[in-house]
Amino acid sequence: MIGADEMEQDLILLGLVGMMDPPRMEVKDSVRKAKEAGIKTIMITGDHKITAFAIGYELGIADHLDQAITVRK
Repeated sequence: MIGADEMEQDLILLGLVGMMDPPRMEVKDSVRKAKEAGIKTIMITGDHKITAFAIGYELGIADHLDQAITVRK
């Protein structure tokens, strides 16, 4: 049987893939209208903290990274 240390030698990177799943166009306007009406908007996601903040920032939900939290068990 071949061990992992033997299999992971002389590897060549063939490619790299990235994906973007932007919020729908109307969401930013909806968040703005909710804020003007006095509604506090929060976003709950399974994304990484920095990714979640970037989306929240884009939508006008968060202004600073410290507004995003991470909960670990």
